[in-house]
Amino acid sequence: MSDGEQTQKRSPQYTQGYRAATKDAIDWLHRRAAEMNDPKARDVLNSAAFSYGQERASDKPTRG
Repeated sequence: MSDGEQTQKRSPQYTQGYRAATKDAIDWLHRRAAEMNDPKARDVLNSAAFSYGQERASDKPTRG
């Protein structure tokens, strides 16, 4: 069962908290990347944040 399917069965408050935590994780990765002096390390963290966001977005149930 994907995260999207799990959150679909939860309360609106749970879903809102889950989304907020996901955004916080992505923001944290971007902030750590901004602190890096090594451009490759910065690229890796920014790429990880982007990939994580894309993965979470694809788990969202579609509205129909």
